Amino acid sequence: MSSRSGKFVLRIPADMHESLSAMARSKKLSLNQLCVSLLADGLKAKVQDPEPAFFEDLRALSLQLKKHFGPTLCGTALFGSYATGDATSASDIDLLIVLNRGTPIERSLYKWWDDNVIWYEGATLNPHFVNIPDDAERAGGLWLEVATAGRILYESGSALTDLFKKIKELIDEGRVRRYTSNGHSYWIWR
Repeated sequence: MSSRSGKFVLRIPADMHESLSAMARSKKLSLNQLCVSLLADGLKAKVQDPEPAFFEDLRALSLQLKKHFGPTLCGTALFGSYATGDATSASDIDLLIVLNRGTPIERSLYKWWDDNVIWYEGATLNPHFVNIPDDAERAGGLWLEVATAGRILYESGSALTDLFKKIKELIDEGRVRRYTSNGHSYWIWR
């Protein structure tokens, strides 16, 4: 079994080579260092802000979910990088699918999703099936993140709006606080 060297040859037009070489010199980098940096930045490049049609498509998907789950569906919310505007070309679309308290969260929900839900233009739709919590003070970190940086796409009644409002009040009162460690956030209840 051979190991990869990490080296490869890239054939580019001479004028592009000259431009890259000049850019590398101006930044006091080797041509290799510059190319690695540009490639890394390109892989992390933000996608353009989603068009309104993107949100309409997700709302339409929410209505399909309502048709399938009926009254057990409390609502759906977009969260993660697409909701905050920080999506990159490698981002997936995180969708919170909120079911009523009596609905068990089982593998069969994810199996149904895999068998029935389409992908969205090259980005994976990543479902997160959850039950709505009894009250805001029992909400876990996922709920806190979605309440502060998510977007409700659909709700039956006002359960999600009310829950998110209460969570934000608890945060404002200092009863729960967000911390970040190594780029990952976590919440501490006081």
